[in-house]
Amino acid sequence: MSPWLTQAEADALLAMEKHRVDEERRLLPDFGGGLSVPLASPDRAESFCLDIHSEPYQPD
Repeated sequence: MSPWLTQAEADALLAMEKHRVDEERRLLPDFGGGLSVPLASPDRAESFCLDIHSEPYQPD
């Protein structure tokens, strides 16, 4: 079995319904901060992590 996902497998994971695994309320990060929220599929067979990182806007 290959360690790489096919495009179809990646698309299925992205499209999959996701739910938070706890009831903890989280605050969005300040500039330079980060936040990680654990998620799972409805049957909890798949685990996901929503990462949010805040960086100051730097125009090109």
